Amino acid sequence: MTLARIAGLHLAYCARVASEAAVNDATECTGERMPKPVSSGNNHETIHAPRTQAITGRIFFAVAFAILATLSATAQIKPEGKIRADAQRKIPEANIIRKPTVRTTLNRSMVETLSRPPVAFKPFAMVDPATRKPIPPTAILTLPNGKRATAKQYYDELNTFEKWLSEHGYSVRTTQPGKPVMLHQVKIDRSALQRQIQLSTRPTTLVKRADVLTRYSYRNLTTLQPLRFDQKLAVSKNPRITDSNQMARASQVITAKGVRGAQRDGMLISSPALNEIARLKINPPTPPVPGPQCQHIHNDRPWNWEVGNPSTFHAYVNGSLSVTGDACKPPDMQKLVVNQSHFTVTAEGKAGGEVFGIGGDLLRVTSNLGGDEATNTVNAGLGVFVVGVNILNINKTANTQWGVDDRISKGVDFSTSLPIPVGPFDIDVTIGARGEAGFQYSLSLVPNHISIAGGPFVHSSVYAQAGLNVVVAEAGMGVTLTLVNLDMTLHGDVGYGWAFGFFLTDDIYVDTNLNLLSGGVYVYAKVVYPCFDIPPWCWAEFDHTLWSWNGFNFNSVLFNDTNNIPLDWRF
Repeated sequence: MTLARIAGLHLAYCARVASEAAVNDATECTGERMPKPVSSGNNHETIHAPRTQAITGRIFFAVAFAILATLSATAQIKPEGKIRADAQRKIPEANIIRKPTVRTTLNRSMVETLSRPPVAFKPFAMVDPATRKPIPPTAILTLPNGKRATAKQYYDELNTFEKWLSEHGYSVRTTQPGKPVMLHQVKIDRSALQRQIQLSTRPTTLVKRADVLTRYSYRNLTTLQPLRFDQKLAVSKNPRITDSNQMARASQVITAKGVRGAQRDGMLISSPALNEIARLKINPPTPPVPGPQCQHIHNDRPWNWEVGNPSTFHAYVNGSLSVTGDACKPPDMQKLVVNQSHFTVTAEGKAGGEVFGIGGDLLRVTSNLGGDEATNTVNAGLGVFVVGVNILNINKTANTQWGVDDRISKGVDFSTSLPIPVGPFDIDVTIGARGEAGFQYSLSLVPNHISIAGGPFVHSSVYAQAGLNVVVAEAGMGVTLTLVNLDMTLHGDVGYGWAFGFFLTDDIYVDTNLNLLSGGVYVYAKVVYPCFDIPPWCWAEFDHTLWSWNGFNFNSVLFNDTNNIPLDWRF
């Protein structure tokens, strides 16, 4: 068999391995002993005679160098698994908030070395791997990855690593091709993770709403439509309404007069149309139960998820949505909007995480919306922060009504660098998270009815790279870790309106699709050592697992609360 044929077969083998195990991107080929070629003689015997190896070793050595030099270039970063769609999204550089890399250290007490009983240390002799003959300390060796070093430097580093391995029960000589050896792992308190999960907001069996942002868009307030009332919906708001004939007659009067307005959930909320109803003096079919002059309403719903350890990997999402207000009966029902009613919707939330103590809030949203009929004004405050940078600040006061539909987001990138031990060597690791965070929102404000509908989102994954300043080994990372993947839909509103009678209503809805800390991260050192084979070099991989967990997953409706209080308001 010709040398070109042997090289071609090996490259074909690497291509097959890469296609069958894409998670390693051909690193199996650089991480294991190469398949032994066979002779071109009639007996097809394996080349094994010492003399034959001595003669042909240098030739195969040269071919192997060319092959390994090409493959080792792809082995520096070793991603595994499929890349999520959100991680593939291309964000323009100008739209990324990139934090400077922060230098830190790893708490070595958190590192567990997986030691075995010690074995005898057998140093590698200073020989030429191809000829097995002794060489002087000043001789230059060219390694399979293209690095060049004196024999002394190379063998000193190799024996330092081998001695550490033997003290912990390992040896590069006993490694199996393509099978990494895990030497260390960062301790994970899995019982603490379970406790954190138990303390988190729990899933429900509530039904998910569709098209929340569209349904509660501000555009619906600005497009006045002829009024259409659903009698069944009105009865659901007040079961005491039983006279369907009177409701039908009221609908006919409203239609005949051509009254137009904005409705929410079957209830008329726009002030001009409410004044029209007042002039028509359409009272509820059944008198409401007498109530207080001012009817109070309040609802507050919090959520919280948190997993991990800020010293290593930590992720969290928390927040709350609150509605409150008072519907106060007008002194003169013919001047309906002249009253002391006032309403407020507040929302706040955070989503973030840490990687070895570096990070924080990836997204923070704060909102305070209000309406006051005494002054016929509305006010809106909304702040959106991405990694601490204020990317949106709304502070608005308006007469009669105001609103906005929009979406804002920024790319995020933060990182830390720290030394991570693998055997006797400290590998310089840069590790962080990148992705996108933002908020899609609709604010709809009239003095008698306040609403927010929103979609906060964070899509962030961990990334890493490694470097090692020795000739005997290469360093790399395997990363498949989600930090925070959040998609939330929320809606909160409060106010009064009319549907065959006046009602005070509030509504809180939240659903969430969430993934925290699922996947793994490890750092590896691949040591090249003389194995006196064809080719004469072999690779052994040794790993340090930094994180490995299935993660926390949540996909459920949190709250679906609607309250309707009939008001004792008659014309």
